[in-house]
Amino acid sequence: MFCLLHNSIKSHLLVALLITPFIATADADKLSLSGFVGIGGVYATDNNFLGSNVNGRTLVDAGIQARYSFSDNVSVTGQVTYRRLGEITTDAEPRVDFASIDIYSQLFGETQLSIGRIKPSTGLYTESRDLPMSRPSIIMPQSIYSDFFRDFLISFDGARVSVNYPLNWATISFESAMGKTQIDRNFNQALLGEASTGEWESDIAKTLDIKLSTDYLTFNVSKFWTATDYTPGEGNALPTVLPTLFIPLSKGVLEIDTTTAGVQYSNGSTELTFEYITRDNEIIDFVPSTESVTEGWYSQIRQSLSRDFTVTARYEVFYRNKKNREGSTTPPYIFPDYANTARTTSLSLSWQISPNLQATSEVHYMEGSGWLAPYVAPFAESFEKKHWMLFATQVTYRF
Repeated sequence: MFCLLHNSIKSHLLVALLITPFIATADADKLSLSGFVGIGGVYATDNNFLGSNVNGRTLVDAGIQARYSFSDNVSVTGQVTYRRLGEITTDAEPRVDFASIDIYSQLFGETQLSIGRIKPSTGLYTESRDLPMSRPSIIMPQSIYSDFFRDFLISFDGARVSVNYPLNWATISFESAMGKTQIDRNFNQALLGEASTGEWESDIAKTLDIKLSTDYLTFNVSKFWTATDYTPGEGNALPTVLPTLFIPLSKGVLEIDTTTAGVQYSNGSTELTFEYITRDNEIIDFVPSTESVTEGWYSQIRQSLSRDFTVTARYEVFYRNKKNREGSTTPPYIFPDYANTARTTSLSLSWQISPNLQATSEVHYMEGSGWLAPYVAPFAESFEKKHWMLFATQVTYRF
């Protein structure tokens, strides 16, 4: 069923969902349009976050969203986005972020069924991470909101059911989704590196998300399961830092089981956030079979200094190997210990110039290279230095 839906969406449904609102302009009351354009720059030192031997790049975030309501119970919604950041974190072309037919009901609380390309909730910021004015920083916490695997983690083609049930003192939300994840041209390079070739095919992905929200607090727990099949190119092998050592690749499967938990407090001027993630990665056959568990967390405070200025401070920790947090994932003569870990301290300042215009600048100081690509084997270019920095600035206009 989902294979048929996946192919249909790619060729027909997504285009139709995005075009429908523009055709229906005769009834403007049922149509809503919004969008954003963000332009800036990113500079990094002694690492490969932006690409091999690349220190600076232009940053672009752009998107347009359309929603058309056929009735109180049925609507279509779509969003096209484009992000330019680094060598393997840049979209080849504008991508359909989500596009779905949404059906609403009051049978049990507020119920919504969405069919199409959907954007499941698997964390506190998944739904807003691509919106420059809504996310807490230009560069999100990479242990949970990886830019290298953004397309793979952010949406898939299938169906989602969500229920919001109000209580006397809180609102409890349930969401379940199923479909096929998006695998773009950067997925293989982010996972195995640019020297490897081959084809990836996603299997069915499933998510479950539960949120409990009060006036000041939000608690969140999410599960994400998926698998991808890999077919290597002819004679393909994975290089290492040793010139004569290559790891042969064969047909195999990557299975991922992710658990995310978070809590957020907000009183209007102060926002405190904590999120934790653990990801069980099982590689079957192709490198050869291995199993690892990655782990990460961050704590963050956002404080309004005035009506126009907001400062965000964050500390993040990531371990490529949860079972050996301070050690190496491989023998020390191949990779250093700090390729397994990453500790990040970040500071960001946002200026709300006007309701539609915002400027943000931030600095990130990193110790270690644990979350850098390629993910399966941290090659030499991933850890030129143990200590490195990243600077980003961006001006965003929304309409």
